[in-house]
Amino acid sequence: MESELGGARSAVSRVSPTATAYPHRKAEIIYELSARWRNNEEQERNIQWVERFRRALRPFVKGDYVNFPDLQIKNWPKAYYGENFGRLKQVKRK
Repeated sequence: MESELGGARSAVSRVSPTATAYPHRKAEIIYELSARWRNNEEQERNIQWVERFRRALRPFVKGDYVNFPDLQIKNWPKAYYGENFGRLKQVKRK
Protein backbone atom coordinates (compact mmCIF):
# COMPACT_ATOMS: atom_id res chain seq x y z
CA MET A 1 0.00 0.00 0.00
CA GLU A 2 1.09 3.57 -0.62
CA SER A 3 0.76 6.48 1.80
CA GLU A 4 -0.43 9.92 0.73
CA LEU A 5 3.23 10.88 0.24
CA GLY A 6 3.86 7.92 -2.05
CA GLY A 7 5.90 5.76 0.34
CA ALA A 8 5.12 2.35 1.81
CA ARG A 9 2.67 2.38 4.70
CA SER A 10 4.12 1.76 8.14
CA ALA A 11 2.86 -0.97 10.48
CA VAL A 12 1.47 1.75 12.77
CA SER A 13 -0.63 3.24 9.98
CA ARG A 14 -2.18 -0.13 9.10
CA VAL A 15 -4.01 -0.18 12.46
CA SER A 16 -7.35 1.64 12.59
CA PRO A 17 -7.22 4.99 14.44
CA THR A 18 -10.07 3.72 16.64
CA ALA A 19 -8.60 0.27 17.38
CA THR A 20 -6.49 1.52 20.30
CA ALA A 21 -6.25 4.65 22.45
CA TYR A 22 -3.68 6.12 20.05
CA PRO A 23 -5.54 7.77 17.15
CA HIS A 24 -2.70 9.43 15.21
CA ARG A 25 -2.00 6.39 13.05
CA LYS A 26 -1.53 8.28 9.80
CA ALA A 27 0.96 10.84 11.14
CA GLU A 28 3.98 11.25 8.89
CA ILE A 29 6.04 13.13 11.50
CA ILE A 30 6.18 13.56 15.26
CA TYR A 31 8.13 16.25 17.08
CA GLU A 32 8.83 17.25 20.66
CA LEU A 33 9.50 20.78 21.86
CA SER A 34 12.24 21.06 24.46
CA ALA A 35 14.40 23.84 25.85
CA ARG A 36 17.27 23.76 28.33
CA TRP A 37 19.19 26.55 29.99
CA ARG A 38 22.00 26.89 32.49
CA ASN A 39 21.06 30.12 34.24
CA ASN A 40 17.78 30.49 36.13
CA GLU A 41 17.35 34.02 34.78
CA GLU A 42 16.94 32.49 31.29
CA GLN A 43 13.90 30.40 32.30
CA GLU A 44 11.10 32.82 31.39
CA ARG A 45 12.69 33.77 28.06
CA ASN A 46 13.13 30.12 27.05
CA ILE A 47 9.63 29.09 28.10
CA GLN A 48 8.22 31.98 26.07
CA TRP A 49 10.30 30.90 23.06
CA VAL A 50 8.87 27.38 23.25
CA GLU A 51 5.33 28.77 23.48
CA ARG A 52 5.85 31.05 20.47
CA PHE A 53 7.26 28.15 18.48
CA ARG A 54 4.31 25.94 19.50
CA ARG A 55 1.83 28.61 18.35
CA ALA A 56 3.68 29.00 15.05
CA LEU A 57 3.47 25.24 14.36
CA ARG A 58 -0.12 24.75 15.57
CA PRO A 59 -1.78 25.42 12.16
CA PHE A 60 0.24 22.54 10.71
CA VAL A 61 -0.26 20.05 13.56
CA LYS A 62 -3.11 17.71 14.38
CA GLY A 63 -3.00 16.20 17.87
CA ASP A 64 -0.13 15.52 20.24
CA TYR A 65 1.93 12.40 20.92
CA VAL A 66 1.12 10.95 24.34
CA ASN A 67 4.72 9.79 24.93
CA PHE A 68 5.79 13.45 24.99
CA PRO A 69 3.77 14.62 28.03
CA ASP A 70 3.34 18.37 28.18
CA LEU A 71 1.62 20.21 31.05
CA GLN A 72 0.93 23.20 28.79
CA ILE A 73 -1.52 21.33 26.53
CA LYS A 74 -4.90 22.74 27.51
CA ASN A 75 -7.20 20.06 26.09
CA TRP A 76 -4.86 17.10 26.56
CA PRO A 77 -7.54 14.34 26.35
CA LYS A 78 -8.49 15.39 22.82
CA ALA A 79 -4.90 16.24 21.82
CA TYR A 80 -3.53 12.87 22.94
CA TYR A 81 -6.46 10.52 22.34
CA GLY A 82 -8.88 12.29 19.97
CA GLU A 83 -12.29 10.67 19.87
CA ASN A 84 -10.90 7.59 21.65
CA PHE A 85 -10.70 9.23 25.09
CA GLY A 86 -14.25 8.29 26.19
CA ARG A 87 -13.72 4.63 25.36
CA LEU A 88 -10.29 4.69 27.02
CA LYS A 89 -11.87 5.94 30.25
CA GLN A 90 -14.46 3.14 30.12
CA VAL A 91 -11.76 0.50 29.64
CA LYS A 92 -9.67 1.93 32.49
CA ARG A 93 -12.70 1.89 34.83
CA LYS A 94 -13.17 -1.83 34.22
